[in-house]
Amino acid sequence: MGNVNDTSKKLYVQGLLLVLIAPILWAINGNIGSYLFKYKGITPEHLTMFRLVFSGIILIIIETYKKSKEVFVVFKDRSDLLRLLYFAFLGLMTMQYSYFAAVRFSNAATATIIQSLGPFIIVIITSIGAKKLPTKNITYALVFGLLGEFLLVTHGRLDQLAITPKALVFGLLAAIGLVNYNLSPIELQKKHDTSLIIGWAMLIAGIGFAIIFRPLETPIEYSLGTVFGIGYVVIFGTLIPFLSYLMGSKIIGPDKSSIITLIEPVMSTIIAVVFLNESFVFIDYIGMAIVIFALFVLSRPE
Repeated sequence: MGNVNDTSKKLYVQGLLLVLIAPILWAINGNIGSYLFKYKGITPEHLTMFRLVFSGIILIIIETYKKSKEVFVVFKDRSDLLRLLYFAFLGLMTMQYSYFAAVRFSNAATATIIQSLGPFIIVIITSIGAKKLPTKNITYALVFGLLGEFLLVTHGRLDQLAITPKALVFGLLAAIGLVNYNLSPIELQKKHDTSLIIGWAMLIAGIGFAIIFRPLETPIEYSLGTVFGIGYVVIFGTLIPFLSYLMGSKIIGPDKSSIITLIEPVMSTIIAVVFLNESFVFIDYIGMAIVIFALFVLSRPE
C-alpha cells in the first residue's frame, strides 16, 4: 500500500514540475518577443504564425519518425477530427493571438488580468462536471494566486486599468482560449499521444492563421538576432512548454495546471529586472510572494 502511495506522490510531483516548466519558459519567451517587436520589426501576427507552423512541423516530423503508421490516425475518426479543429482554432490560436491583441489595444496589465478569468472558468466547469465544489486547496490557491498577480501588474490601483471595448473583447477571447486549451484536448489525450495532438493542432492553426491574417505581407528585418529570437520562440517558447504543460495537466488536472500558470507574470518581472534593468517597487515583492505562497498551497496534499 505504501508503495502505491509513494508512486502516486512521485507522479503528482512529476506532473507539477512538467506544468511549472511552461510558465517559466513562456515568461522568457515574452521578453524575447518584446525584443523582436521593438527592434526587429516583428509583429504579433508574425510571431503567432511562426511559432505555430514551425513547432507543428517539428512535432509531426518527430511523430512520423517514431510511429509513421499512426501519424494520420487522428483524422480517421470524425469526432476526433472535430475535437482537433476545435482545439487548434478555439484553443491554441485564440489563446496566443488574442492576448497580444489585447495588449495592443490596452496594456499588458489589463490583458493579463482579463485573461486570468480563465482559471476561474476552468474551476467552475470542472466542478460542474464533477458535480462537487472545488477543494479547499484549489480555492485558496486560486484566490491567493489571482490576488498576487493583481498586485503585481497593477500595484493595487484599479485606476491604472484602461479597458477599451476592443481590449475587453480580445482579453475575454484570450481567457476563453485558455479554457479551451486546458479542457478541449482531454478526450483526444485518452486515445492519442499528446505530442501528436498538439503537433497537428499547431500546424493546422498556424496555416489557418497565415491564410486569415497574411502576416508575411508585412516585411521582416532578417538578421542573426531575428533568427535566434524566432528559434527560441519556436523551440523553447512554444514546442517544449506546450508539450510539458499538456503532459503535466494530464497528471494533475486542468484546474490546478491553470492556477500554476499564474507564476508567469512573476517570472517575467524577475527576468525583466535581471536582464533588462527594470526596477521593482515594494508592492511588486508582495505580489510575487503571494503567488509563490499560492503555489505552495496548491502543492500540498488535500
